Amino acid sequence: MAADTHVEELLRRPLYVYDLPQELIASITLKGEDQPITLKDNEEHVTKKLEEAAQDYAIAASTSCTLCKVSFGNVQEQREHVRSDHHKYNVKAQLRGNPVLNEVQFTKAIGELDESISGSESSEGEEDQGGDQLTALLKRQAKISPATEGEEVTSTMKSTAKHPLLWFSNPLLPPNTSLGVYRALFTNVEQEEPRHLADSLKKKQLAAAHPPKSNGSGLGKHPSPSPHIFLCMIGGGHFAAMLVSLAPEIHRRQGGIEERQARVIAHKTFHRYTTRRKQGGSQSANDASKGAAHSAGSSLRRYNEAALEKEIRELLSDWKEMIDEAQLLFVRAAGTTNRKILFGYDGAALKQNDPRIRGFPFSTRRATQSELMRCFKELTRVKVSQVDEAALAAAEAKQREETLKPSTPRPQQQQKPKVSKEDEAAMVHTTQIQALIRRSKIPALMSYLSKNSIPSSFTFLPSDTQQNFRCPTPLHLASNLDSPAVVLALLSKVSADPTAVNGEGRTPFELAGDRATRDAFRVARHELGELKWDWDSAKVPSAISKADVDSRMERERKTAQEEESNRRKVEMDRLKKEEVERAAHAIARKGGRALGGVEKTAAEKREDEMRGCLVGTLRSQYVMNDPLVSNKHLCIYTVLFDQDNPEEIAPLAFEEEYVITNRKLGTGAFGQVHMAYKKGTGEQLACKIVDLQSLRDSLVKRTKAKHSKAWAEKEYDSNGLRHLQRYISQKLQERFDVYDREATILEKLLHCTVRKFSEVINKATLKL
Repeated sequence: MAADTHVEELLRRPLYVYDLPQELIASITLKGEDQPITLKDNEEHVTKKLEEAAQDYAIAASTSCTLCKVSFGNVQEQREHVRSDHHKYNVKAQLRGNPVLNEVQFTKAIGELDESISGSESSEGEEDQGGDQLTALLKRQAKISPATEGEEVTSTMKSTAKHPLLWFSNPLLPPNTSLGVYRALFTNVEQEEPRHLADSLKKKQLAAAHPPKSNGSGLGKHPSPSPHIFLCMIGGGHFAAMLVSLAPEIHRRQGGIEERQARVIAHKTFHRYTTRRKQGGSQSANDASKGAAHSAGSSLRRYNEAALEKEIRELLSDWKEMIDEAQLLFVRAAGTTNRKILFGYDGAALKQNDPRIRGFPFSTRRATQSELMRCFKELTRVKVSQVDEAALAAAEAKQREETLKPSTPRPQQQQKPKVSKEDEAAMVHTTQIQALIRRSKIPALMSYLSKNSIPSSFTFLPSDTQQNFRCPTPLHLASNLDSPAVVLALLSKVSADPTAVNGEGRTPFELAGDRATRDAFRVARHELGELKWDWDSAKVPSAISKADVDSRMERERKTAQEEESNRRKVEMDRLKKEEVERAAHAIARKGGRALGGVEKTAAEKREDEMRGCLVGTLRSQYVMNDPLVSNKHLCIYTVLFDQDNPEEIAPLAFEEEYVITNRKLGTGAFGQVHMAYKKGTGEQLACKIVDLQSLRDSLVKRTKAKHSKAWAEKEYDSNGLRHLQRYISQKLQERFDVYDREATILEKLLHCTVRKFSEVINKATLKL
């Protein structure tokens, strides 16, 4: 009893592939390795069928093509296979009742067909030739006897698909419990010897290490390099790479609890705007198919593609030594453009034929640092499966026997089975309840269950879908989605049954993926009492009150806040120290003492002052040279400004950082306003082109015209003249105030196109 409890406790904890408990790794064996093999013909035939059924089951469970019996590492490879001639031929062959061919047989058949028609010539395209080949091959196969050919294909067909997981067993575990390890973690040499995979897994065990102590600057150094792997993703302008040590670190948390965590040796992410919005695809792919576009956005995307390629290759070159020492390389690079960035150039750190390279054997999301860490945890975490193998083998054997029967042409119209009104209503309820649970709409969910008189034992329909097989009840679904509030509401308000099991024999508590959801079950046990349900059968641990949960979360929050505060303090001290050292070094480079240097001019002092403002506020995106008008008269300027913060204009910027379009946004106080983009981020800004000389002449001309008109319309005495002059001066002053704000800004600019500061337009230069 104590041993069983210990084993259950081991299986509840996350199991790390490279640091398994000694009692598990000591007697672990590959699944099926210790099973006796009989020599009788009938038993051998049955065993062969079971193995084939297991292979088919493995294929169907992964990203694969069940028709062609081929599996793939990712969805992109599967899509390419669907567009291939091999898949198209098998689809047409199945519709005609002909046997399907595997990849080797299809290649051989195409080769024989090419030999038979090698004397003919055709001017049609490659795509038309592929279609003609399929038609000719189908006609040729139709002439062969279906029975004879079917028997031959069936007897020679072997599935080359491999399940991404290798399953291991242990005498300490229950007979229906297996431990799964991803096949990709084993080298190609180790996979060629399946009987030694258990020994290889034992050799991979690494001792956990304590984190190095801080050296006073907040940074610790590891004494020696440890075994590590390289992970890399690229796609859609996003790139992420990471080197992770396989030896876990032991961190001691509050209360003396030791926790193992992964140690990241190095990581880096890049992002550039390279994907065409709302249309998809890279700019280079669009140029290759439709020709080069000449818009501002296309130029920006081409520049970003080149910059991203340069940054990635420089990073891989810097990491080359660590990449060469890595045990495995996990790379996700879908598409020709992305693969060209990583492979096939001079001095590439990654070689396309490197046997260490693997794809991720599961679905991945956008390339980010957190996604790489999630993939590392998924790769190195042991999967625990509890399956009734006898029932599964019998069902798969029966399905295999039905598959071996000669296929018949698919009927033109398939009649769907009629659904009863009760099942139809249950399906509607299933859709509504699942949607409310996914959005955590607790009041709406409670109201829907009460209004429609849905019992607490309600199960989702149809029950044969993969989702409803794993989550047949609302409580299963809420627990699987890690929604503690919904779990607590279903248990306390609807009296949902926590002892119900799904198709895998697992209770709702066993589907919970985080501690908050598991705590919701424990809080419900405390609130509902021990007599409400058989909590032990539901696998729910001891009860805990809501107050205890809140207090624990508050303690953890304060601890995390203190750790973050200490980290920031150490980092600030380090930055201050580096700043002092940098200043001392700068003084030493200038010739020793600061007083012995050459006295700066007023312009140099202003330039240093504005540069310091630029470094402190990072506002360089507001001012630039205009490449469209930079060759014109020196009175023409281009200013990028922020409408919300017009005074915050930095004085120095460079035209290579921006792209100015011909799209006119309007007319500003000093000139025409155009649309501009910052190349680095794609940020949209307003670009104002200023002609100070034309503005000054215009103001002077309009003011003189007003004076002449005023004198001509009416004769004034001395008092009237004074009032008129005062009125004109007031109106001119109001006009000057409109321009004065931006004129002051221009007066401070240390720009290559400014003639003299005294000539910049202001109140003094606009006097009549």
